[in-house]
Amino acid sequence: MEKNNKKKCYIYIRVSTSMQVEGYSLEAQRDRLTKFAEFEHMEIVREYSDAGKSGKSIAGRPEFTQMLQDVSNDRDGVQYILVFKLSRFGRNAADVLNSLQYIQDYGVNLICVEDGIDSSRDSGKLTITVLSAVAEIERENILVQTMEGRKQKAREGKWNGGPAPFGYKLDKENDSLSIEPQDAEIVRIIFNLYANEGIDVYIPETHVVIEQKSMGIPLDKPQQGHNGKTAYEQAKEYDNLLCKSPEQGKTSECPETAENDRCEDR
Repeated sequence: MEKNNKKKCYIYIRVSTSMQVEGYSLEAQRDRLTKFAEFEHMEIVREYSDAGKSGKSIAGRPEFTQMLQDVSNDRDGVQYILVFKLSRFGRNAADVLNSLQYIQDYGVNLICVEDGIDSSRDSGKLTITVLSAVAEIERENILVQTMEGRKQKAREGKWNGGPAPFGYKLDKENDSLSIEPQDAEIVRIIFNLYANEGIDVYIPETHVVIEQKSMGIPLDKPQQGHNGKTAYEQAKEYDNLLCKSPEQGKTSECPETAENDRCEDR
């Protein structure tokens, strides 16, 4: 009977990137909200979690959208939504206020635990209005500073992040790129085949292997792409795909003779 007298609530947790600042991780947020609910004698009936999602807009947060839908459908008869901080609810002032009004229309209020905000109180909505505007301004300032930082690195000839393009290697100490001699030879092969022989940009692995063998360049490169496969493995897959027989629905090997090294049915 005691459990039925508890106020029901949802908890919503969010982190914007995989690099979670200490104290803002999903687990830390969950732990804080759970303890708050216990202290306030609330029953958590459902949790919504958007990992790696920006607070810029609602559109990119499927769990948040689902939560609003559940509120409108009165799925669990909740009275509150608990969030760690208002910034977890959103960083766009218009979205925050619209979402708040939306849930309040269904008799649900928002509690931002760390900010000490309860929208059911008289001062709650005013505080949310002010803080959501501040959060949006803060976010815009961060974006401007980040972009300026990238522009400055570019002016200094430094690399702006991510894996080095094929044919280059990254000097992490100086944030700069330099040519990788061995890979550069492969890049030249690809360019010459395209510019002088009219072979498509998507080079069949057979051509590159033939040229590499003739130049004595090792074939098994350890460098991998985002999918965990080497450039050669990806080229091989593409070459096999182009050789796929529509009639048989399976892949056949391309002839590797000089005159037939490109499939006739491409």
